[in-house]
Amino acid sequence: MMLTQDDVITLYENVQNITEEMLVAAREKNWSLFEELGAKCTNEVGILKSEEVSAPLSSDQIEKKFKLIQSILGTDRAIRDITEPWMKNLDALIGNTSNQKKIERFYNSRDF
Repeated sequence: MMLTQDDVITLYENVQNITEEMLVAAREKNWSLFEELGAKCTNEVGILKSEEVSAPLSSDQIEKKFKLIQSILGTDRAIRDITEPWMKNLDALIGNTSNQKKIERFYNSRDF
């Protein structure tokens, strides 16, 4: 499928809208919705990456695309500010559990 210039802009607008919805879901800690929206976003980005554009974008369209990308990146940063501490806490919890199991195995294997 060939994308028109308008299709390209529409896809970027879709990604922008989805990432804004993802930010709201992250703020509300609605991880199932966040995951669902992430899949939608991945799909839209996949289309942008895989399809050819029928003609180059006009200068106005390039400017609009640039502004959309800036907005998407800003929203992505806000999402990461919410999710990265949570992921670090999860990693620490998993690490502590793993270390605890190692210690238990060590002491259970010894005769004291």
